[in-house]
Amino acid sequence: ADALTAADAVLFLNPKLESDISGCCCAIASIEGLASGGDRRLVVAHLGDSRVILGRSSIQGTSDAATEWSCIRITEDHRPDDLPEAVRLVAAGGRIRKAPLQMVSQGPGGAVRTKSRNFEEIESVGGPARLWHPNAAYTGPGLAMSRCMGDTLGKGCGLGGIAEHSERHLDENDKVIVIGSDGIFDALSDDEVLRCCRPY
Repeated sequence: ADALTAADAVLFLNPKLESDISGCCCAIASIEGLASGGDRRLVVAHLGDSRVILGRSSIQGTSDAATEWSCIRITEDHRPDDLPEAVRLVAAGGRIRKAPLQMVSQGPGGAVRTKSRNFEEIESVGGPARLWHPNAAYTGPGLAMSRCMGDTLGKGCGLGGIAEHSERHLDENDKVIVIGSDGIFDALSDDEVLRCCRPY
């Protein structure tokens, strides 16, 4: 976790990097004890909505079909709709809202008009809760995570850079560790991701 926090600081201090609106989520994992053959321990740190899951198997018979699998989520996503995260974001001056849906209407002569995306003029919102700049006229950055590395603008409205850390003992039933971004886990459930990995 300290390494991710240090990396976040390096992004801000490097004059060659433009981190105003550039940032990323991150999840890292290490398995300790592999070389010694002793107790294995999974050590994980993460920021944002990148995720780590663990696949466990338990054999109920002699055939491969008799193996039962279970999925354990090791990390919890850092998102604005999580109450402790929301409290922290609002206390730091951020606004939490769903994204405005762009309203399209038919104009004179069949021309397509788009209504303003200003929050005060929108009629509909959708998607996940997002972190927005406190200035109501400013509609960026609209982040669907509450922590990340980089993103100076987001940090100015509460976006956190402190990683969470966890450890757990691994036993012989722990077979698969998957690290993935929201691009995977927004489309597939944890169990579906594990199902894709089980043949390997």
